[in-house]
Amino acid sequence: MAAATGSVKKVVLAYSGGLDTSVILRWLQDTYGCEVVTFTADLGQGEELEPARRKAEMLGIREIFIEDLREEFVRDYVFPMFRANALYEGTYLLGTSIARPLIAKRQIEIAALTGADAVAHGATGKGNDQVRFELSYYALNPDIKIIAPWREWDLTSRTKLIEYAESRQIPVPKDKRGEAPFSVDANLLHISAEGKVLEDPWVEPEEYVYSRTVAPENAPDKPTYIEIEFERGDPVAIDGERLSPAALLTRLNQLGGANGIGRLDMVENRFVGMKSRGVYETPGGTVLHVAHRAMESLTLDRGAAHLKDELMPRYAELIYNGFWFSPEREMLQALIDKSQERVAGTVRMKLYKGSATVVGRKSPKSLYSLAHVTFEDDVVYDQRDAAGFIKLNALRLRLARAADLRAAAAGGGRRPDYDDDGYHPRRAPEHKEPPADAPEPKREEPPAETPVREEPAAEPQADSGPRFDVGAAAAATESGEGKAAQIVDAVNQLVANLGATPGPKPGGPLDRPEQPAVGADVERGAALNKATMVVDRILQFGKANQFTEAKNAYRELMRMATSQDALPEYKLELSRGAFNLFVLLSQANRHADADAVFEDLSRLAVSPGALPEMRLRFAKAAVNRIADYGEADELEKVADLYKTLEGMAERIGGTPESKPDIMILDAWWRALEVYSPLLSEKDDAALDALIQQIERNPALAAASRYLAELAEKEKEAGSGDGEDSPAS
Repeated sequence: MAAATGSVKKVVLAYSGGLDTSVILRWLQDTYGCEVVTFTADLGQGEELEPARRKAEMLGIREIFIEDLREEFVRDYVFPMFRANALYEGTYLLGTSIARPLIAKRQIEIAALTGADAVAHGATGKGNDQVRFELSYYALNPDIKIIAPWREWDLTSRTKLIEYAESRQIPVPKDKRGEAPFSVDANLLHISAEGKVLEDPWVEPEEYVYSRTVAPENAPDKPTYIEIEFERGDPVAIDGERLSPAALLTRLNQLGGANGIGRLDMVENRFVGMKSRGVYETPGGTVLHVAHRAMESLTLDRGAAHLKDELMPRYAELIYNGFWFSPEREMLQALIDKSQERVAGTVRMKLYKGSATVVGRKSPKSLYSLAHVTFEDDVVYDQRDAAGFIKLNALRLRLARAADLRAAAAGGGRRPDYDDDGYHPRRAPEHKEPPADAPEPKREEPPAETPVREEPAAEPQADSGPRFDVGAAAAATESGEGKAAQIVDAVNQLVANLGATPGPKPGGPLDRPEQPAVGADVERGAALNKATMVVDRILQFGKANQFTEAKNAYRELMRMATSQDALPEYKLELSRGAFNLFVLLSQANRHADADAVFEDLSRLAVSPGALPEMRLRFAKAAVNRIADYGEADELEKVADLYKTLEGMAERIGGTPESKPDIMILDAWWRALEVYSPLLSEKDDAALDALIQQIERNPALAAASRYLAELAEKEKEAGSGDGEDSPAS
């Protein structure tokens, strides 16, 4: 609580000798009629302090204290704070904050020495300093009277302040007349600038605002290298020369400032509730902060280091808000100081154009073990130990995920967007109804706690009947639906000529893991199992719509399959993982991602030594891409995919005996089904070229003949008006 007028006998004023505190000095005499004791602290602000003494004497002050506190300031306040790596709001090195408790402490001591019953400061009622000073006063002397003139007087403008000074014969320097450009506070750790021209946070500070650092762009073109030696967390020497705390920080200020280091322009949250913009220069402190963290990285135990980092924001906030003398700060300081017992050694720094970079560190108490961390052979670390470590740490994650999957299964889960033979249901012609004797579509089993491997699918059986609905095609033709129905009929003819059903019944959209052959060597079986586990993760994450994790697992599988020493089993499982991820991405309508995975499937299918299973998966995925492209009328994409399938069909020949071959032909036919009507509607020349392509493949002569006949009919009928819908 502020002291009542007339109740104060003697007051100790924190006095700088400037205009503001000189006016406060006389105002205290006029308002309270008390004796004033001045105290001026040398904290390394870089100003001559004797003028303050002369001005105080001129104003009739008999007890004047001017004290050099630089060593105490750095040793007992700055260095303990730097042991904590304290940063307020992640950036501010607390240069102003850390000076206030020392000034307040010495004021209270001088008050006791001189018999004063009050203390006074020049902080405004809007800032943090009023809180910092007064919390410290009360912590050290709970009965002290406090006078805060800026909260009491009516001198609310610079003009009124100057008028008051002139009326009392207080000298007013020429540079104090009119509005000051900004407010400055300085000590050995930093210098700050606030207010006036700096109040707009969008406007860049002019170069004249800075006084301790050169502009980084104007710093020397050659870096400066220095070595800083630490003992128990405190710096003690630079380049082998031991220095006192104040002398060491002074040296670092010179080195850092000359290299443009330590500038900070920030908007901070004041303790009183408002935001303010401050421009700070802390050259030596910035270098010291980086160096100290580097020393800790080498010598401090991980648990201790991480605990310090967790506590640091709280510690920094205590200092910023003025609680230096609080019990919680002292408790934290004891913990921090305990952590610094091992922080000893040397850090080599590179200072260059605004940056302070660590380029070396060494310590007799280093916890860094080359024998353990080396990439070469070692005898101190068994890498197999990591397996149990990982499993135990993953246990809670696995249990939580399993619970989520059970909950999803209980709710029915999400039905796949694919029908039971793996083809996209959106692409079926609207007029096509399922046969009366069609089996009930299979539903995907709900996921279990862990991915469950599906049993191998049965090989497709030959079927003498056509895959496509001839009756529907005939009806469509009679009703004038045009080329879509004609294409369906044409494919039926082609199927009959080849004598096989072009589509297996895989039992579901997602693919099953390959099984190692009986008697396969152990290495290949292990490789397959390893890759299969990664595919299981892709399935697990994809079914849960966790596609970031699914794609990460897929990239892991890709690295395994494309490494220099990759086994064939890795590439085989890569195709399975790619197919399953493609299906899951398509179900989730993440078509761009699905396209990228489809390209991988395409490359695997045509790669040298591609296994039949790779071609099969590509063909199954191609069916859905063909439908997507056809619906979007993307002729070029259909054409590219058609050419790939056409080339694969040529290699099959006229006797498709295996499931992959049948599926390749099925995909080719579906491409034909979509592509030829689109071309016939848009580009007769392109359709002619397509016919010529087909003619080169004797296995597909039936389709060639049909297309020729179709083209001839269209020319005779003069069709091609584009009104018929493409087959889907």
